[in-house]
Amino acid sequence: MTFTDDQVPVKRHRISRFATYEIQVSDFDRIESVAGSVGPDLTFATVGLSAFLTLAITLLTVPITNERLHNEFFIVACISLGVTLICGARWWRQRGELSKLMGRIRQDLGVGPLGDSDNPIGQAALDTLPLVSAPHLPVEIKRNEQTGAIEMNVRESLVQIDEASPAAAETSKTEPSAKP
Repeated sequence: MTFTDDQVPVKRHRISRFATYEIQVSDFDRIESVAGSVGPDLTFATVGLSAFLTLAITLLTVPITNERLHNEFFIVACISLGVTLICGARWWRQRGELSKLMGRIRQDLGVGPLGDSDNPIGQAALDTLPLVSAPHLPVEIKRNEQTGAIEMNVRESLVQIDEASPAAAETSKTEPSAKP
């Protein structure tokens, strides 16, 4: 197939497995509280450490004759050391909390029952189900000559539902057909 300048070839790769989790708002709040403080604590500890080292090296290597300037350097060095120690200790205490929290959430979730209340599906039945791949959707990508924007159009799907399948029967009962 030959492509022109306004067409881009697209190659689609199938994802073999995709896991999703349903969690409660309280879990989001816990994630936000833990993750919200770990990053800034490490950042402030790193900045404070670099400021302290810079000021300490300056005080030790450069002769400062003005006593007021020397005291200001010393005070700022002490403050930066305090910031480093406080934020570093907070980061050190919380450094594994996010991983532990995510592990607890995954452990609490588990796998719920499959099927419906009248007909539950067990693991043995799941193992015998055939694998079904996603339908291929032809996509056309082109550049708009007037605006220069890239446009993507999905053409009509080539997949047809077998009229004898239960899913097709349910769909035809509940939804009116879009065809004239």
